Amino acid sequence: MALVVLLASVALRLPIPVVPGAFHDDAVYLALGRSLADGDGYRSIYLPGAPVHTKYPPGLPAVYAVVWMLAGSLEATVALITALNVALVSAAAAILWRFARTTLGLSAAIAAPCVVAPFLIEASLHLFRLPLSEPFFLLGWAVGLLAFARLAERPTIAGALATGFVLGATLLFRTQALPLLVAALGAAAILRLPARMLGALSAGLFVPISVWHAARRLTAGMGPASGQPDEWSYFAFLPLSDPGAWPAFFVSTWKTIAGYYWVVLPNMLASPRMVGVVALMVAIVASVAGAVLVGRKGAFLTAGLALSALTVLSWPFAQDRMMLVLLPFAGLLGGVAIQATVRRTVGRWRAALIAVLAATGVLIGVRQRQIRAHVGSWENTQAAVGFTYAGMVLPTLSTLIVTADVWLEERADTADVLLFEHGPAPFLTSGRRVVSFPHSDFVDQLPIFQVPGAYLAASIAEDSVSLIAITAQREPDGRISIADTPLADELLAVMARCPNSLELAGVSGRAPSIAFYRAVDGGECLAGLRVPDGGARQMGPRR
Repeated sequence: MALVVLLASVALRLPIPVVPGAFHDDAVYLALGRSLADGDGYRSIYLPGAPVHTKYPPGLPAVYAVVWMLAGSLEATVALITALNVALVSAAAAILWRFARTTLGLSAAIAAPCVVAPFLIEASLHLFRLPLSEPFFLLGWAVGLLAFARLAERPTIAGALATGFVLGATLLFRTQALPLLVAALGAAAILRLPARMLGALSAGLFVPISVWHAARRLTAGMGPASGQPDEWSYFAFLPLSDPGAWPAFFVSTWKTIAGYYWVVLPNMLASPRMVGVVALMVAIVASVAGAVLVGRKGAFLTAGLALSALTVLSWPFAQDRMMLVLLPFAGLLGGVAIQATVRRTVGRWRAALIAVLAATGVLIGVRQRQIRAHVGSWENTQAAVGFTYAGMVLPTLSTLIVTADVWLEERADTADVLLFEHGPAPFLTSGRRVVSFPHSDFVDQLPIFQVPGAYLAASIAEDSVSLIAITAQREPDGRISIADTPLADELLAVMARCPNSLELAGVSGRAPSIAFYRAVDGGECLAGLRVPDGGARQMGPRR
């Protein structure tokens, strides 16, 4: 099964090149790895002043630092990381296959579509190749799952320590692993493991976390952290300090995030959409039924999946990759229920059930082929397949980044600080400092955006932003029309309030285009932009 996933990942790579940094987070991980490799410490070297980085855990950047030292160039580094990710995902698939066959007793005919197929859907093939944390998270969860099963069968101190250490180390690569730590302790209690085993498991879990905590305390003394919203911990957007706001916050979040996935997942699975809806509902029911059937034996699998799903639904921002990593583990439980159902039916009913399952698999495969045929354009993909996910727009974003790089190389000074809508990718190719405009999901939660233009004014004054790059379009009459985005609102507000503060420096590309505006004057005027509670740099999340 590892070979199947490996070959599929290589053969079904994106048909259009994707530049490093197109996803945003991959640019951050690559830059942090380079910072460590160059001996600069754990710093956001793409930002003005290279502040200490406090958002992402250090596991992935530490690995990337080693790759940087081995490869040397950006292109070679990305190539090695891509190969590493394909190998990690393939290994995770192989481990889950073994778990399904040995621990859960699934037949090969059930394990293949339920456990391995989720690795081969188009979205997973795209996103799991990128320089992101998901491959390490998948592998860590899979190894931890198999290790916990062995611990439940043959409890040993060494096994408990090793299981805990694997899961704790996984947290150093992806904070989404936190529910797995809780699930492991809960499952150990349900299985009534001896107290000494529980202690060893806890020790293994918290050793890596303690190392991370010590490292954060050490780096915190090396300089200030960034005040940029994209650099904050995701927990900063949760109302943790106001328990009274929790019910309304989580109900609202669940409604929004569940609604998003309810649109994306069925469309991702099959066409017409109703077939995808039925397939998704059956998968959810099968997973719940499988959790009941495995009982205490599958306590860690069930608890880990349930808590992880709850975390994804409670996350303030929808992220396809967070949901995609759950699918193989949901497939394990779903496979248990499907196999039990098949075995309990006889004669024509069994043949009909198998035929329906096979037809569903064919429809899902056809849907992946259809999606793949339209990857490369957000607008064209929406019209053709009815939805979008992050991987679909990577080629378009890559074009925008290359377009910006070409103009910057020809027309900008190396000392220019760029405010860019699409993350710090230009830093990777040019070394130019980049301030990433906050993701649109953040904007409504930041009080600085209550005053139009205040964020841009603060960026110019305090981050020394000298160039603003924004997606634009050349009209037939030659006029430049900028895209309707939050950055456009900021830009237009500043130009209306302080007409002499910005000037059009140039436009690069045809479709899509990037318009560049240079900050030239207006210091006193820009200083007049303030948020209601004072300060031109009030960046704290709204409570």
